[in-house]
Amino acid sequence: MHVTIDTAAKIIREQKEDGKSFAMVSGCFDLFHRDHLTFLNFAKKQADYVIVTLENDKTIARTKGEHRPVMKYPDRVELLRGIRPVDLITTIDDVYHFDDDEAQRMYQEVRKKLGVEVLISNKAADRYWQLKKKSAEELGIKFAALNSKTQITTTDIIERVKKEK
Repeated sequence: MHVTIDTAAKIIREQKEDGKSFAMVSGCFDLFHRDHLTFLNFAKKQADYVIVTLENDKTIARTKGEHRPVMKYPDRVELLRGIRPVDLITTIDDVYHFDDDEAQRMYQEVRKKLGVEVLISNKAADRYWQLKKKSAEELGIKFAALNSKTQITTTDIIERVKKEK
């Protein structure tokens, strides 16, 4: 289900009353690949529900370059809607650069508003995993990190395709 952050927060509050737990992942999920699925399956093992905070197109372009994302936001949402471990999808509409301090503060506010119990990251693919761990500690919630043996990234896939042309 694709919802606003406010709606997601309401759903989470209601489900928590029934004893359900929520894990939050964030990312681009551009050119969905095996490591994305491994990551989402890992998240699902940490909580009853998984909420994906999906990066908007403008933020991805600002951070990763003008030719990204390859798959636009509506396509990425539709793909994630069909992935079994994903229960809710939301987005941050603000445009920022991932390396911005403001981005970290904004994400902290979103995490606080959603009220999730677990924050998920992937040590192999997420260069911000230590910031996320610190964020979880500040919020008093669990941090779980996948320590993937492989490191497939959309950027790597794009570079391989360019070389094979």
